[in-house]
Amino acid sequence: MKSQFKRLSQNEIAESTGLSRSTIGHILNGRARELHIAVETEKRVLALAEEKGYLKNRAVRQLQASKTFQIAFITNFDSRDNNNPTMPPAVIHMIDILQKENYTTLLINVDVRSEDISQAFQEHCFDGMVIYGIVPNQDFFVEWGRKHKIPHVFLHHDRVAKNNVGIDEEQTAYYIVGELKKLGFCRIAFYFPREVELNKYFPEDYLFSREIFIRQAIKSLKLKQYPSSVEQREESNNPAGFLMKQKETPDCLIAYDTYTAISLLGNLHELGYSVPKDIGILAYSYDKYNSITMPCLCGVDFDNMEIGRNLAEMILQQIESGEECENRLTIGKLVLEKGGIRFDSLDFFGNKKGS
Repeated sequence: MKSQFKRLSQNEIAESTGLSRSTIGHILNGRARELHIAVETEKRVLALAEEKGYLKNRAVRQLQASKTFQIAFITNFDSRDNNNPTMPPAVIHMIDILQKENYTTLLINVDVRSEDISQAFQEHCFDGMVIYGIVPNQDFFVEWGRKHKIPHVFLHHDRVAKNNVGIDEEQTAYYIVGELKKLGFCRIAFYFPREVELNKYFPEDYLFSREIFIRQAIKSLKLKQYPSSVEQREESNNPAGFLMKQKETPDCLIAYDTYTAISLLGNLHELGYSVPKDIGILAYSYDKYNSITMPCLCGVDFDNMEIGRNLAEMILQQIESGEECENRLTIGKLVLEKGGIRFDSLDFFGNKKGS
């Protein structure tokens, strides 16, 4: 049955309020504050629009709840870098959950080559911020948020005590190194030929918590210690070659992530080493590329759905309560593929022979 209710057009709302058609359009499209339209005028137009059935959407909800229903995801993806990885899976899960709560996620890409702040930041048109752990100017974002009472959550921040969602680097490191030792590896080195771009955010002698905890785990299990990634870079512009020239060569290299591991495969091949026959490789991440490389790469898998859910829940909780949150960290799991680990010690299912 057809409704007898007649919705007003923008022209009719303009006639009813005595305002111009363009002013009505700006208000209904959520641009009243941006264009400095009086708050009372905005309220009067939206109230009429809701009463007459023209608009029951985001603009009305924003006015009623005093919220924008928008979350800013602040990152530093460089669209000019063809090797740049895609959006983190955890962020995609976060966006899906926030959408179900009627929130839109704004992607704010901070230009690492400039101190300029996005226009969206200037207008602070969002209710909360999710800050990717390696973006520059982090202190600015946090202080700006406090000034404007806009809460923040970090994703994969290296060292913060509150409001961080991501990986439990310490627990994961001890678990992974322990599993590698059970598989028979006793000469384990960490490989991270840091790109020059990272030097814009971190000092050249900075060790990431991932490497710190892996080195601690190796030491606690009384395994051989190899030079750190900083020492590797100081000694050679080819860290892989430097490690393989040690008196006792490693039997397993832990690469910072899948992309680093793929690069390492090529470097070892150029040096005449065969993976996994001569040396094992473990990528400290796991995605589709682990399975399609030749040979396949073992990896450390993290529950991105859990991380995304924790991100969404934490930022929504802060928006409602204004209180800081305890960190929510996820422990990775070892995934064995026929490649990065030497399979002469494993059966078909990745179990140690004889166990």
